Amino acid sequence: MNLLSVFKFFIAFSFNAIISIASASDFLVMKRDVTGDGNPDTIKLVDKGGQFYTLSVISNSREILRNEELVPNSIKNKGGLEIFQGLSVADNNISLRYRFCSPSSSVCYDRSIIAFFKDEQFLLLSEEVVASADEISLSNTFYQKEKVPFSSVTYQSLVENNDHAEAAYSSVFGACVAGLGGDALTKISEELEKNSPGDWVMRKGCVTPALVFNLETQKYLSHKAAMRYLSVAEQHRPE
Repeated sequence: MNLLSVFKFFIAFSFNAIISIASASDFLVMKRDVTGDGNPDTIKLVDKGGQFYTLSVISNSREILRNEELVPNSIKNKGGLEIFQGLSVADNNISLRYRFCSPSSSVCYDRSIIAFFKDEQFLLLSEEVVASADEISLSNTFYQKEKVPFSSVTYQSLVENNDHAEAAYSSVFGACVAGLGGDALTKISEELEKNSPGDWVMRKGCVTPALVFNLETQKYLSHKAAMRYLSVAEQHRPE
C-alpha cells in the first residue's frame, strides 16, 4: 500500500469514527442492581438523534435488555411539555415515568411503568398512574396479568392503552371532566352555579358527588351550588 492509499484509509477511518461517536451518546448511565444478584448492573439511555432513546441494560458484560421504541426523545405533548419524565430504580425494579397531557382534555396522566427481572429477562410488572385535573387527582396501580417482555413494550402501545386509568378517573369524578376540553372544571362549575343547571351537567355519569366536593374545596364552586347539586342530583337526574 503506497503512502497516498494509507492517507486515504486513515481519513476514511477517522471520518467514520467521528460519525459513530457523534451519532450515538450516552444520555444517562446508571449503576444499580436490577437483576437481584447483589452486583451493580449498567442501565443506559443512548441518544442516537432519533425520536427515541435506546434503553439498554448490561449485566456481567452482556446486554440483557434492549428497547429502541419505548423512551421518547424528541416526541413531546402538544404545547411542548416533555413526555418522558425520567428513569429510576427501586427494589431492583426499573421504573420509567411519563406525563401525558392534551389541550382536548382537562386530565393529565402521570404514568410509571415498572419492569422486573425474572427467568433471564425483564417483564412488565405494573403501571402506576396519577390522573389529575388541576389538583383533583386519583392514584391507581394496574398489575400486568399476562407475561409481557419489557423489550416488546413500545411508546405507541402506551399511548393506545390508557383505558383503565381513564375509566377509573371517570368512575370517581365523572366523564365530563375529561370530555369537555381543557377548561372542563370551569365549564362544569359555571353551569352548576346556575339556579337551574342544564340537563347535560346533571345527567348521570357527567358529574359525581366526589367531583363536586373537590370543586368546592378548590374554590371552583360555591358551597351553595354544591349543596344544591347534592340535594337534587339523585331526584331529578336525567338518564
